Amino acid sequence: MLVLKVMMRWSEYTGQYQKNPIPKPTPIPTPKPSPAPTPKPNPQMHYVRRFENNENIRFVPADEGVGGLRPNPKLRELLNNSLRLTFEERTSAFRAQADALRVDWQIGRINLKVRRAHALHDAYEELLPLTPEDWRKPLFCTFENEPALDAGGLSREFFEISSEQLFDPSFGVFRIAHAAEGDDYILVEDDEMHEQIDMTMNERINRIEFAGHFIGKALLEGHQIKPHPSIVLLKHIACEPVDFSDLQNIDAQLWSSLSKLICIDDLEALELPFTISRLVGQINTPQNHFSPQQRQIKTIELCENGSQITVNKENIHEFIRLRFHERVLDSFKFSLYIFLRGIYSIISPEILLLLTARELELALCGVPTLNLQEWKDATVYRGNLSAVSPIVQWFWQVLDTWSDKQRTQLLAWSTGSSRPPIRGFKFLHGRDGVLRPFTLTSIPLSQAFYPRSHTCFNRIDLPLYNSKQDLKHALEFVLSNFNLADNHVFSME
Repeated sequence: MLVLKVMMRWSEYTGQYQKNPIPKPTPIPTPKPSPAPTPKPNPQMHYVRRFENNENIRFVPADEGVGGLRPNPKLRELLNNSLRLTFEERTSAFRAQADALRVDWQIGRINLKVRRAHALHDAYEELLPLTPEDWRKPLFCTFENEPALDAGGLSREFFEISSEQLFDPSFGVFRIAHAAEGDDYILVEDDEMHEQIDMTMNERINRIEFAGHFIGKALLEGHQIKPHPSIVLLKHIACEPVDFSDLQNIDAQLWSSLSKLICIDDLEALELPFTISRLVGQINTPQNHFSPQQRQIKTIELCENGSQITVNKENIHEFIRLRFHERVLDSFKFSLYIFLRGIYSIISPEILLLLTARELELALCGVPTLNLQEWKDATVYRGNLSAVSPIVQWFWQVLDTWSDKQRTQLLAWSTGSSRPPIRGFKFLHGRDGVLRPFTLTSIPLSQAFYPRSHTCFNRIDLPLYNSKQDLKHALEFVLSNFNLADNHVFSME
């Protein structure tokens, strides 16, 4: 059994691991007359999650490492040599290790039929009973009242559509994390249920574990999701340490308040106890049923006899540490355990050690910006087309004038995903993991007046228009109908 010292992968997303026997200093406020205090190193506020006999989860100082890992010989060698691996080599190794876990379609497959508007609900009902082995089988998805067959593109589209429904707070698994820079998603806290949710504890566990299976399946097969998990959640998934600065990624207001608190000279005058107050739902026994209609204020002590201790200059650092620990770690500890259990039953945590948290975000959510030149360089031409064909040059000239939103829509229309994979356009692939580059194919104008897309093959059939203006109008027309139509399948196969 391997106990990994996680400092070997502390590098802030430079594409290289960085081995360092000393934990990276963690920012924590220090007394100063300025309203913006200078951070003070404090290795005690530097934690990583650890499973205990696969039945519980606890948070330990990062320098203790992550225990319970059993990498195979090949993966152990990769981790030991991670400093010498480039970003592309590590992501390629990640993809190879993940692909090795997938069950061949000849052994079994999962057929799923969903309604677009209710994709998550339908998938939840159909996929909930599956075993982890079943989840590793290839998924063949079709949409109700749509004739297209799934050769990979429909599955990619399914994951993007249903992920938005999965992360919607009304499903009861995730909530919006009010970060300093944009809003991401974090797990719902253990003692809090969304006001629109009224469910049993078993149902809540099922939904959280299903979310883990869903994310694990996306990582296993290289599918992308639209919502962005908080970096805190990504760090927990990737076995990466969290520290005080991460608090601003799920609760920017609390992070700011704690940062300013240490600048106050007369802390005793605040009479601030070592407690927090939380509005929580009640559990109706014996049905073990959450009811949002019955809610009360609950006082939680941050330490033993916390209600009898007030904050002062001597204990302010400990108060901040406990407040951080409660908010970033303990508040959703049970939900995190169930969620990670779901992910790791599909794709092992040892494989995820190959990626940093930010790289994991790229693998899960795709590259956030489209590089048009990279897209162009990775494109293959078929039929009567070549890179110097007039209509090909018009095609790229049109895209050059478009906004990022329009380019994203075209990519989604033609591939099923709105963003390129983590390694870029040249690594677009099909269901079986085989590379399927973005392709432009010519068709006579007499056969089709509008372009047609084949998401399973990352291909656009391009009629041979007589002018760039005709091409531009045709592309904009199909994208307009693609985004407005209820079935989203205009000119798609």
